[in-house]
Amino acid sequence: MRNDSLQVTEMVASRLSAGREHETVVGFPSHLQVEEAVMQLDGTQFSDLYLYRYPRNTDAETFLGICGGAGRYFVGISDHAERIGQLINTEDPSDEEECIKVGGQPTSIARRFLVGLQTAMIAATHYLDTGQAAPALDWDWR
Repeated sequence: MRNDSLQVTEMVASRLSAGREHETVVGFPSHLQVEEAVMQLDGTQFSDLYLYRYPRNTDAETFLGICGGAGRYFVGISDHAERIGQLINTEDPSDEEECIKVGGQPTSIARRFLVGLQTAMIAATHYLDTGQAAPALDWDWR
């Protein structure tokens, strides 16, 4: 087992089936596993994917999460809950809201925080490689 704090230790993908949520947990995921999981997000049955830098039982507040699917993704990042960021859609800075599934529940999110598949994939693979937010992307930090 690796001991590098910047290494993603767990990938958790949620699936809704018969009104119940089921989680698939992959330890130390590969690029291929992460890419396939992002592409599987469909906004209905598969709507949540999380990459954790530490096992959730030791630090559930350091992660990159991708929610939604079918071309509309909300990407958020948390670093020990001290710094939280949301990816910004620079092509549509609108405050108009769109409904996507987050945590299996319909959630209204401003379109400026909904990005396309390519942007979500860049965020996921960069985080997998570095444990950090992709600097080439625009983030809203709080």
